[in-house]
Amino acid sequence: MKDFFNGMSKGAGVIAGIILVIICCCCCCGLSKMKPDDVKEAVNSGIEEGKASAGRNVNLWAQSPTPLSDFEYEKDEDDKTIKITGYKGNSTKLWIASSYDIKGETYWIDATEGAPFIFKEVKSIIFDEGITSISPTVFNSMKNIQYIYFPSTIETFNDTSMFGEDMFSYLSSSKKLDDRLNNEELKGIYFGGSIDEWKAKTEGISSNILDFTPIFVDSKITNDENGINVDGTPDTEALQTATPNEPE
Repeated sequence: MKDFFNGMSKGAGVIAGIILVIICCCCCCGLSKMKPDDVKEAVNSGIEEGKASAGRNVNLWAQSPTPLSDFEYEKDEDDKTIKITGYKGNSTKLWIASSYDIKGETYWIDATEGAPFIFKEVKSIIFDEGITSISPTVFNSMKNIQYIYFPSTIETFNDTSMFGEDMFSYLSSSKKLDDRLNNEELKGIYFGGSIDEWKAKTEGISSNILDFTPIFVDSKITNDENGINVDGTPDTEALQTATPNEPE
């Protein structure tokens, strides 16, 4: 009798394993055969989710500019400018102000240099209005980044690294198609300028992260009784050109 039940248990395990394999195969096949309309519907859903969660959730954004002492930086005494080159802090929410006070003098953020946040577990980052240049490798190995605010003052997103990659390439390089559609990682990109400015400054960028990430334009950093938040208008026009990619 004992051998009988042991045999039953082994048989049940084999059957369960077969069922699991079948389910996995079905899911993978369904994903790779997604139609463009399915992709657009998924991205639309992501936009609504992103707008609801990121736009009015005080827990997602830094509530004040990150202290300069948390950064590694280079300063130009003549131009009174700073380049952010590294991050020494532990916060998962960053806010890079457009200027910082150093011994009573105002220094303006000129740019970020290299990959200042490499391997840091940063989830959201605000680049303050007034910042004009961000290095193309700024998001290198930032696997936990979910929300980004770009200022309207940024001159272009088309700068490339020595390998010819723009900053969005680093955001999409480790993403799978199902991650992008389900918004499990990057959930929203907020831009302080208009839709026309966004188009002009991202023209020619080939990274498909822009097709699968909710984009918000005319975004504002607000401060009310609920704290610091970011609001924006979803760019639904971009979805008209979104097409599915094969799983990476």
